[in-house]
Parts: sequence; C-alpha cells; structure tokens
Amino acid sequence: MKRVTQKLATLALVAIVLPFAFGTANAGSFVPKMAGTWEIVGTPDPGGCGPSMPFTNVTNVTRDGQIMNVDPVLGASVGQAYKLGKKTYGVGFFGFINPAPGLTLRLEVQSTLKLINLGEVAGKFRSIITDPNGIIPECVYEGTIQGSRLVPMPY
Repeated sequence: MKRVTQKLATLALVAIVLPFAFGTANAGSFVPKMAGTWEIVGTPDPGGCGPSMPFTNVTNVTRDGQIMNVDPVLGASVGQAYKLGKKTYGVGFFGFINPAPGLTLRLEVQSTLKLINLGEVAGKFRSIITDPNGIIPECVYEGTIQGSRLVPMPY
C-alpha cells in the first residue's frame, strides 16, 4: 500500500511540474516562407466607399509573422501574418489615417493570401476604416491583392 501511495504522489508531482518545464504555450506565428519584403498591389472592388484605383504598398514580414506595411499615401501600419493551411496565410495590420487636420481614423486590413510560389502571393482583402469618435460612418471595402517578393541586391 505504501508503494501505491508513493507512486501516486510521484505522478501528482510530475503532473504539476511538467507543464512548467516546457514553458507556456505560444500563440505566435512561424511563417518562414512568407518572410521577406513584398510589393503588394491591391485592386478595390468597384462601387465601394474606399479608393477606386489600384494602390501599391511595401510590406515586410518577419519569420515570426510580424508585419510592417508602408503605404505611400497613408503611412505605416503594423500587424501579423499566420498560417491558415497549406500555402494559405491570414494577414492583417492596423494603422491610422489623417484625412484632415484634427481628424484621425483607424484602419484595419484583413486578408487571406495564397502563396503561389516563393516569389508570388494572391488573394482577397477587406479594409475597415472607423472613426474612434463615431462622427464619420464606418467604411468597409474589399478587393483583390497580388504581391511580388522584393529581393535586395548588393551594390
């Protein structure tokens, strides 16, 4: 009987200590195939509240999924990429728009991209522009995205 009690105590101790030995779970991304710098061209669907002409951004994705997006008109945004399935990635980022003095709007971009090859992506996007003060109505527009990897060259 004493051996059974010792075994149960040992199992209980292992059950308590083992999770701490491996650390806490991490919800972070690991997207090495998407890592790099991309030129992204978005084409809004016609009739939306957003831009009517295609736009171009430069986006950098790190191996752990962090995103820095630069739009020549709107400025910089930050976000994350994560794997959804085989060659399919969720990509989202957040930023701010200042269309007039004293007016700041919040921008959220949601996208699903398919990695066509190591140098090309394509997919759909949704942009959501909101006014934190609730004065201007929300604007949601969608469209398609195509991207090409940019590879820095030495001089």
